[in-house]
Amino acid sequence: MYIIYDVLLTFALILSLPYFLVKAIFVGKYRKGIFDRLGLIRQGRVTFLKSCENVVWVHAVSLGETKAAMPLLRLLKEGRPGTKVVFSTVTATGNEAARLEGGGLVDLLMYLPFDISLVMKRVIRMLNPSLFVVI
Repeated sequence: MYIIYDVLLTFALILSLPYFLVKAIFVGKYRKGIFDRLGLIRQGRVTFLKSCENVVWVHAVSLGETKAAMPLLRLLKEGRPGTKVVFSTVTATGNEAARLEGGGLVDLLMYLPFDISLVMKRVIRMLNPSLFVVI
């Protein structure tokens, strides 16, 4: 069943790509995080995670969830200071809030990659999280 989902999602992405390319040219919010969404995260951004045994990936979709996650991140960092936190969002406002409020709490901030197996497998291999938390 997952193969059907993956094929349909990939097909939908390919069909909608021209639309989003035009939107990206004229609307700035569609340009933000495009490389993250395609799983093209520069190695330099994630190199420090390779030596870390405990990587926690926290995902919050939007602004409200991002703000709700910050107390959780504070507790996590206090209780386990060696933990590296990867934080992903979907919206630009959520991403901006994580950048502003997550100082010292978030080690890597990114946009959530598209839910396509090739993209997600690449990102998961790069991040190698020991835990994934969805807010």
